[in-house]
Amino acid sequence: MQADNGFMLLEDFGDNMLRAELAPDRGQQLFDTVLPALSQMVNCDTAGLPLFDAAAMQKELDLFVDWYLVKHCSIEPTGAQLENWQRLCEQLIDAALAQPQYFVHRDFHSCNLHRIDSGAPGIIDFQDAVLGPASYDLASWLWDRYISWPRESLEQWMEQARPLLAPLLEAAHWQKWCDWMGFQRNLKIIGIFARLHYRDGKSGYLELMPRFASYVCDVIQRYSAFSDVQSDLIGWLEPCREK
Repeated sequence: MQADNGFMLLEDFGDNMLRAELAPDRGQQLFDTVLPALSQMVNCDTAGLPLFDAAAMQKELDLFVDWYLVKHCSIEPTGAQLENWQRLCEQLIDAALAQPQYFVHRDFHSCNLHRIDSGAPGIIDFQDAVLGPASYDLASWLWDRYISWPRESLEQWMEQARPLLAPLLEAAHWQKWCDWMGFQRNLKIIGIFARLHYRDGKSGYLELMPRFASYVCDVIQRYSAFSDVQSDLIGWLEPCREK
């Protein structure tokens, strides 16, 4: 790399995306492939990276209200509903900020991971990397856009990653952090998919929305901390939930 001259030499990873390998019976094998990459990213130099701070997370969560709820569903939440929503946002943000902060790819999923000769996955699309929560990239892998892994597998992989990403944390606490981080990310994704449809004319992403709606509805029912907003959120997502 010659930063002063604007040159960077990149390796061509080819077309062997891990997406092509997604299958119900290959979950553990694929996770064993990507876990070393997650571990290596923890040690990446984060100097100069933007902070994934409270303002950035809130901006992402606002996409759900602005683009999915209001634009896509034509729903204007009441003042009380917005208050409950904002408490939810604050809970998710506080949990994210309490985590160890590492290099975060932000789009760590099967389309951005390529099988290469070395065996370790080649990683692309890292231009939006930030300094952020330890569980973020793990959550990106666990709640995939093309396949829904069984809950038992999700919990197994959370625990498998814990010694590498949060070794001092108890298992139950780490699982909560992963669930809540995935919750925040999946709400954002639903908003982004709606925005891609209405603003950018990329309607194909709407086909992926039901899976993420189901992810959100599953996690919100696992935590009593979200009881105030649970019924509203499940109702808002019902039109697009995966049956």
